[in-house]
Amino acid sequence: RSLEGKEIEFASLIVERLLAMSAYNECGDIREIQLDCDWTASLKAIYSNLCKYVKTALQAKNINLSITVRLHQLSETPPPADKGVLMLYNTGALKDPETKNSILNINDVKPYLKQQKYPLYLSYAYPTFGWGVKFKNNSFVSIISADSTCIDVNERIRYERASADEIFKVKELVEKQLGKPENGNILYHLDYSQLKNYSNNEIDKILSF
Repeated sequence: RSLEGKEIEFASLIVERLLAMSAYNECGDIREIQLDCDWTASLKAIYSNLCKYVKTALQAKNINLSITVRLHQLSETPPPADKGVLMLYNTGALKDPETKNSILNINDVKPYLKQQKYPLYLSYAYPTFGWGVKFKNNSFVSIISADSTCIDVNERIRYERASADEIFKVKELVEKQLGKPENGNILYHLDYSQLKNYSNNEIDKILSF
């Protein structure tokens, strides 16, 4: 079977599976389905074909296809989709012991925001979570809970969370370069234990557009 034949088959199976899950869980009418893939240049053609066939199958059912967009993908022509979500988190080098905050740092974002337009309608997703990054002898060990304080000899934890001010700075920069979000802003993720680190006014400001 050809590679394209496999892409058509996988696209059909993905749509069939998602709609079956939706029906089983009584989700009602589905207006949009999102595919998430951290594709690179070597995978672009395969993923684009998959999106093309998924989009065609969904169009027949009046369902939009959206895709996630990483910062490093902004300079590439996007796969076929109706809209995208720009993921403005996990922007830094997580495993580098010299990194200050891998979740969000405006200096990590700036190099990618060079164009004034993107071919897809975009919404923006901002981080409202935190974690600890454990190192031993300056080598990465694991991601741990932001509340964890248990470490062994020669270990240290780098606690990371994007401050509201840092999110505001990135938000201003992104909207200046790429425009206002098409359908609003997204918080990742919706968990009270994480959201409690931000005031209601700060959350409102992140969501505003």
